Amino acid sequence: MLQAISEDAKLRWKASKLESYELIVNAVDGCMEDGALNAKAKKWSALKLKDVEDFSLAIDSGMVTLSAKADSGQVDVLNSQIFPTWSVKEPEGHSLHRFVSSSEKVNYWGPEGSNKFVVQLPLLEVSDRSDVASKQKTIKINANGTSYIFSFKPASKESVTKACSSFDLSAPSLSPNVNVSKSGLVQIIVELRRLGRVNTFSFAKISPFEITGVYGWLSVSKLSADRVAGLVSPGIVQGLQIAGNIDYLRLNGEEVKNLDSRQFSFYNGSLKVRVDDEGDFVYQGVADWVWADGKRLNRTRWESLDGATQGILLTLAGLLIIAFFRVLHICMRDNDSYRF
Repeated sequence: MLQAISEDAKLRWKASKLESYELIVNAVDGCMEDGALNAKAKKWSALKLKDVEDFSLAIDSGMVTLSAKADSGQVDVLNSQIFPTWSVKEPEGHSLHRFVSSSEKVNYWGPEGSNKFVVQLPLLEVSDRSDVASKQKTIKINANGTSYIFSFKPASKESVTKACSSFDLSAPSLSPNVNVSKSGLVQIIVELRRLGRVNTFSFAKISPFEITGVYGWLSVSKLSADRVAGLVSPGIVQGLQIAGNIDYLRLNGEEVKNLDSRQFSFYNGSLKVRVDDEGDFVYQGVADWVWADGKRLNRTRWESLDGATQGILLTLAGLLIIAFFRVLHICMRDNDSYRF
C-alpha cells in the first residue's frame, strides 16, 4: 500500500511480450480497501478494453492511496535515496515501511496472468493551513493511444450510499463523465488480465507498473520471513539511525544491554545491510561518528589526545594569536594619518 500525496501522479504500464491483455477499470463508491480489492466489476459498469499494449493512468494532485494484495506481487523503488525505513514484527507477519519521495519511481508487478490494484481518491483538498474542503477529482486513462476521462465530485448534500456501489464507466464520451459520489471516497479498481490460457506463472519483472509523481509512505504487510528477504536487496549505507525494535547490538566487540526505547546513530561509515533467515535487518560495519541517546560515544581527534599534547597545542595557538596582534599593531602604527 502507498499512502501518498499526488503531484500530478501517473501510473504507466507497457506489455513487454507479444501477448494480449485485457484492461478492466471499475469505480466504486463508499468501499473499504479490502472490499475494493475483492470486489468484482459488473459487466455493465466497467470500462473494458481488449488487446491493450500500453496503458497509463493520470491522477489529480492531492491525497491518494494505491494498494494491492500483499501476496500478489513484487515491488521495488528506483532512484533510491536515504529516507526513513523501518521493519516491524507482528503476530500475522512482518511489515515493511519506507518513505518514498516524488523524485523516485515505484515499480509493481505480479504473476503474468493478472495484475490488480486499487487507487483510492478522497474527494477532499487540504490547504497549507490544514483547512479541509470538498474537491472534484479527475482521472485520465490512456490505452493504445485513446484517452478516457472520468471526473468524480462529492454530493452537494450528505446522503447514505450502498457500500461498494458501482459507477458506470462502460460508455465513455468525448467529454469528461462527471459522477457524483455520495460517500466522498472513490476507489478506482484497475485490472490487467492476460488473454488466453496461462500455462505457467512467473514473478520475474515482466511488464511492471511504474508509479511516479507521488510522495508518502510505502507499506507492505503480512509478510513471511523469506518474502522480506526477497523484497530487500543487500547493500551498503553511509549513515544509519535506529530506535526501538533492536534485538541485539555490539559496539567494538562489546554487547550493549537494555536496548528498549534507546536510539543510536551512525555516520560517515560503511555499513553492510542484509536480511537474515528470520526476516530481521542486520547491519554490520564501521562508522567514524557514533551517538547513543543523543550523546557521542566515540571521542573526537582532540579528545583522543593526551593532556600534555593538548597543552602544547594550546600554547602554540596562543603564541600565534599574540604574534598576529603584534604584527597588526605595528602595521597600524606606521600608517599615515588622514585628516577629514
